[in-house]
Amino acid sequence: MEVFYSLPIQMILAFIIASGVAWYAIPVIIRVSYEKGLLDVPDEDRKRHKRMTSNLGGMAIFISVSFTYLFFNNNTLNEGFGWFAAAVLILFLLGMKDDINAISARKKLIGQIAAAVLAIGSGATITSLYGLFGIHEIPFTVGAVITAVVIVALVNAYNLIDGIDGLAGFTGIISSVLLAVWFGSQGYFPLAILATTLAGALSAFLIFNWQPARIFMGDSGSMVIGFILAFLCIHFIELSVANASEAFHFASSPVIAVAVMFIPIFDTIRVIVVRFLKGRPIFKPDRYHIHHYLKDAGLNDARVVLLLGAVQTIAIIIAFAFQPFSVSVGLFAMLTYAAFISYGAFALRNNLRDSVARAEYAQLNGTGSSSGRKNGVHRKERQEAYEYTEN
Repeated sequence: MEVFYSLPIQMILAFIIASGVAWYAIPVIIRVSYEKGLLDVPDEDRKRHKRMTSNLGGMAIFISVSFTYLFFNNNTLNEGFGWFAAAVLILFLLGMKDDINAISARKKLIGQIAAAVLAIGSGATITSLYGLFGIHEIPFTVGAVITAVVIVALVNAYNLIDGIDGLAGFTGIISSVLLAVWFGSQGYFPLAILATTLAGALSAFLIFNWQPARIFMGDSGSMVIGFILAFLCIHFIELSVANASEAFHFASSPVIAVAVMFIPIFDTIRVIVVRFLKGRPIFKPDRYHIHHYLKDAGLNDARVVLLLGAVQTIAIIIAFAFQPFSVSVGLFAMLTYAAFISYGAFALRNNLRDSVARAEYAQLNGTGSSSGRKNGVHRKERQEAYEYTEN
């Protein structure tokens, strides 16, 4: 029976239980959402789903992760866990409130800052820049401020990529599985179980969220997931440098952490830059996200998700390849890779512009009845996308 107490077996069991809890909870949440009218209504702007859909999937993820984590860690809870649990609860309740009845960005930001402060109180604090800009050890106050900024930024970045079916769930699985394997290999039981339960909950959720989605995770899901991943990444950075075994010691662990969260970080920075260059409000929602570009170019949600999942996986491989080098060199490699992906999005935009022009020309000449829907993109959608490229 001792085999059942080994960490690998416990991680497998945690994954199965978390998946099962989410799998059971989601249909119940969907049914109640329809009964109570708690549904996300499609519109002609950014919400392009075909039908009214429950956006309370975050409730299933929260219940699954909470139940499973407590089940496996009930004998190892400490004061730090209380701070962490309070932070997750704040973000979950804040997200639920926003999913049911939208709240202001200011209130969400205040809640996110509060969660970040609680995370710092639990012990998740950046203590060094690991050679970036020639800086290593930093004072606690400076580290706490940087930690809070990182957590709030990642929570919002993860929230922003939840724009098409499956994307936030799929990239979250990639991130949490990698972190679970590392924490498990080093014997960090609570963190390994936390990452594993998140992976399990997201795996079950993804089945219901895959195109066409029967449920969305909403802000209650995206903010909680973003926070947990940020929390895990901070611990990964600190522990992989200080306490890891030689085979799993990463001197440039911040580079791997960036790669683990590559899609939300890359897309958020890219969108902010594009909005700034176009003179648009930086925080106003639009369709400049890379997943919108790919959809407007003719890919369906599933293909966009798989493509961006591959992009994130390649980023992780690059990060591991650059571990012998300094943090500055590794981050430069990440920046170069991001620029390459951005150029690809730019090329897709130009290709879309050309396809729109050809479709319009064919329509004017009466020969393009079928070409107007080339690559599965309706003429109206292509024209809307064309207007985005022109603005």
